[in-house]
Amino acid sequence: MLKINLMPAELQAVQKRQRTKSCAHKIILLLAAVLLVASLLLRLQVEQIKEKTKLMAVQRAAWEKEIVLYEAAVSLDKQIKQKRILLQQAIATSFDWAQLLQEIFSSASDNISLTKLTAAWGNKQFLVDAEGIAKEHIALSQWLSALKKKNTLLEVHVNSVKMLEREKKEKLHFAVRITTEGGGPYEQSAGK
Repeated sequence: MLKINLMPAELQAVQKRQRTKSCAHKIILLLAAVLLVASLLLRLQVEQIKEKTKLMAVQRAAWEKEIVLYEAAVSLDKQIKQKRILLQQAIATSFDWAQLLQEIFSSASDNISLTKLTAAWGNKQFLVDAEGIAKEHIALSQWLSALKKKNTLLEVHVNSVKMLEREKKEKLHFAVRITTEGGGPYEQSAGK
């Protein structure tokens, strides 16, 4: 079939331009719609990435707090292991503190009042720091002499003596360090 167009050439050119413009407008509108959809999709992805970033930041902060807790736990675990080793060493040979304290107390007269005792192990020696009040110089002197005469004690050292006035009576406050050797008469086996 043959197409016959009886319109003048000028009108045909105008129609052709209008069709071309219409086609161009449709293509431009289609491209604008595609660009609009693409930009909306990109914006949505950016928002999702921002949300993920916020969640990751919160999660990281929580992990950092947990890491601090784990570091503290690891430090405590190391301390526990060290204390266990010390305890096992102490259990291997235990020290008869009761016998040592019995000797210290039995040497004291009624004029000596012990107010504080601390005991420790150091340099393969057992140390007892004793503080107290003596009613008179002679009582303190006799107690120290009695302790020094004990063959089981390595050393009796007076750290300090101070004069106190209590209830209108003069009294002496003293601090003494008593040293005995590890492996000496106070050591006993773990099974005892």
